[in-house]
Amino acid sequence: MKIKNFIKRNLLSISMLIIGISIGAIIMSMFIPDRIATLENGEMPIVTIDNNQITADEYYSNLKDITSIEYLLDKIDTKILDQKYETTLEIKKQVQATMNETKKEYIDYYNCTETEFLTNNGFNTEEDFYNYMLLEHKRKLYLEEYVYSNIKDSEINNYYIKNLINDFEIKYISGKESVLEKVLVDLESMSYDEVIKKYQKQITYKDYSYVSFDNNINEDIYNEAFELEENSYTKTLVSINNVYYIIFKGDIKEKDDVKVLKDRIKKKITDEKISNDIYNELYYKALDNLRSEANLIFNDTVFKEQYDDYLSLYK
Repeated sequence: MKIKNFIKRNLLSISMLIIGISIGAIIMSMFIPDRIATLENGEMPIVTIDNNQITADEYYSNLKDITSIEYLLDKIDTKILDQKYETTLEIKKQVQATMNETKKEYIDYYNCTETEFLTNNGFNTEEDFYNYMLLEHKRKLYLEEYVYSNIKDSEINNYYIKNLINDFEIKYISGKESVLEKVLVDLESMSYDEVIKKYQKQITYKDYSYVSFDNNINEDIYNEAFELEENSYTKTLVSINNVYYIIFKGDIKEKDDVKVLKDRIKKKITDEKISNDIYNELYYKALDNLRSEANLIFNDTVFKEQYDDYLSLYK
């Protein structure tokens, strides 16, 4: 399995497929004098991005066993995104963590070595893999920015009315099944605080206080609490990942005004849109917009046709 298909199971933003094919003389023969204007220094620009260019010499000096249009787009996007997003220490750490996780999963799944991982996915070196993952990380940053900036007020209002859940209190008690069965009995006549005091050496417990719609707590715990009536608890034990819980729902707050929640709702809608973009339509639309904003011009007519055909697959 190539890196795109493997990583997409864990990282939605990664979508450039690296393919090992022999192209050398076939691709070189595509360049003919009437297709590209020659610069004063004798070099031929393939594309122009604002005041920058990618020349034929620059393109072919690094082109090895890779699909031509996708490799060109990688170079284009790298030039644009490196100017747009500084490669901070935090970004480097995030990329390295993703690399480590991706390699581990791939190696464990295919029972191969790190060298085989790189070779199987078209990377000559670890640095090539890093540069690829850094590019995809920055593409994802732009995707989030693009989706967020294009959310309409009508979408925000609709989400507020139909999907926004009031904040509510969540608590839980967890422990051995035999202990929690006793806790359930005691809860018929004792309060949450009283059972905590009585069983504190035999249980674990947590009070989340008020939890918002854009929370990051365990989804199963949240969903169980959501189904409860106000100021109630689960009357039977709840098993989540082989751990037993008694889950409590407390007071429910009134909704804040939509104007107060606007930015948070936009972030939530952004996350949901990207998560639901299973065919990467938003991804490619965003990257096309990125290149348009950078005033991308294809000086090479054949590559322009290839790019149009490439985009048509995702429209």
